[in-house]
Amino acid sequence: PGVVFQNAEPPEITYCVVDQAGTLSLQALTPTQPMPAEDELNVKFLELVDELDLTAPNKAAMLSLPSEKKWQIYCSRKKDQEGVTDLSHLPEHYIERVQALAM
Repeated sequence: PGVVFQNAEPPEITYCVVDQAGTLSLQALTPTQPMPAEDELNVKFLELVDELDLTAPNKAAMLSLPSEKKWQIYCSRKKDQEGVTDLSHLPEHYIERVQALAM
C-alpha cells in the first residue's frame, strides 16, 4: 500500500513541545531557512528519501509532494538528526533537563 492522502493537501508536519510547566503541545514545523531553488531542493530531498529505504510506491509518493512539503520534511529530518547527534554536553546536563521538565 502506498501513501494515500484523504485531501488534496498533504498533512501538516508537527512536532511535540514541552513547555516549562510540563505541558505537551503540538507545533507546526516552520522551516527557519529559505527554501532553495527547485533543482537543489529535489537533489537534497532525493538523498533524504534514499536514506529512508522506502518501497517504490512510497518513494514515488514522497517525490510527488509539493515543494513546500518536501522542504518541511527535509528541515524536520535534519532537525531530528542534529538533535540526535549533539552529544557535546555531559550526561548530567541531559539528566538536569529531564528533571526540570518533569517538575
